Amino acid sequence: MGGLARRAALIAELRQRGVLVAPVDSGDHFLSDSQILPAALPQIELKTRLAAEGMKAMGMVAFCPGDFDLAGGLTMLRDLVKIAGVRVVCANLHWGNELAFPATAIVPIGPWRVGFFGVTRGDGPLPEDQGKPLLVDDPIAAARAAVAALAGKVDVVVALSHRGSAEDEDMARRVPGIDIILGAHTREVLQPPRVVGTTSIHQAGQQGREIELVHVTASGVRAEHVMLPLTRPEEPEMAKKYAQYEKAVAELNSRPPTVPPPPPPSTEPPDAYWGANLCSPCHLKQDAFWKNTPHAHAYETLVKAKKQSDVECLMCHTVAFGKARPPSPTSIVDVTGFEGVQCESCHGPGSRHNDPGIRKMASQPATCLRCHDPKQSPQFNHATWLPRMRCPSDN
Repeated sequence: MGGLARRAALIAELRQRGVLVAPVDSGDHFLSDSQILPAALPQIELKTRLAAEGMKAMGMVAFCPGDFDLAGGLTMLRDLVKIAGVRVVCANLHWGNELAFPATAIVPIGPWRVGFFGVTRGDGPLPEDQGKPLLVDDPIAAARAAVAALAGKVDVVVALSHRGSAEDEDMARRVPGIDIILGAHTREVLQPPRVVGTTSIHQAGQQGREIELVHVTASGVRAEHVMLPLTRPEEPEMAKKYAQYEKAVAELNSRPPTVPPPPPPSTEPPDAYWGANLCSPCHLKQDAFWKNTPHAHAYETLVKAKKQSDVECLMCHTVAFGKARPPSPTSIVDVTGFEGVQCESCHGPGSRHNDPGIRKMASQPATCLRCHDPKQSPQFNHATWLPRMRCPSDN
């Protein structure tokens, strides 16, 4: 989110110099996870509106929603793109029996007619809207139909793909007629771009650090990958809005939590998290090792970045955020005793301490990938990273 102001400043600078650029987005602009924590909903409302205003400030030309963008439902997404004033294209996303958004768009940019189409992915069930399901269909068939619909009407065909770099290469091989693929999802940085036949393939990197632009010159249309260093000046109005957002989030999440309704009667004890302070007296060797790992200092990185009030960040930078944690917190973001990635982040709740499977859970790829997913941690490699974090045995 912090990159919005830098990107807006870059685009404004290029346009002031008379450079014809068309900023586009291939997805996951609004949401950063497919699961929306109920406690995060008020913050998400603020965040997504800011993201929409950032799109508008950049003069975004075209957008294809990613799988995370769809997690809030179609009505929410339509409201946001209306605020952003952006064209949405997605050839393989259906709402019931109809396309959720147009498959293609033709945008005049300088002397050229640029045809855009989008394809996305759905890795799990998507929310229904007004009783009708959101469905992601075959992207290859949808891409072929979109290219055919644009044939003869445009000078350049650009695909906005939220499917990953390997899938983009496959699409380039199987769907002739695509000049440029601007991809997302795996967040690789392809420098130089990969070329398959006559198609150049690009991937957006980490949000806020790089930007993909459609660059128009007298000789043609090309895609350009631009790095955005953190020291780059910010567009003043967007910087002001972002500062207001951070202040609002800090105030919102520092309020005392509402008292949840009592749980239904159950014969099973609830999962309860204890915190590393309760584990350390019996696991001295493991505690000493853990204190020297990046996991132990994960919360400190939030404090340095002034993100300790951001509930989306706290989900991975603390243990058991939003779950049973005695004593009762004084606010949503009170994580006293649960700072950092602790024992229970990997092993599970302390109330299962006698479960024989609790040791094995920590070494499973799925445990790490809850936070080290391809979008948040694109360089993560379970085989090489796990040995660095594995605690010593008691033997």
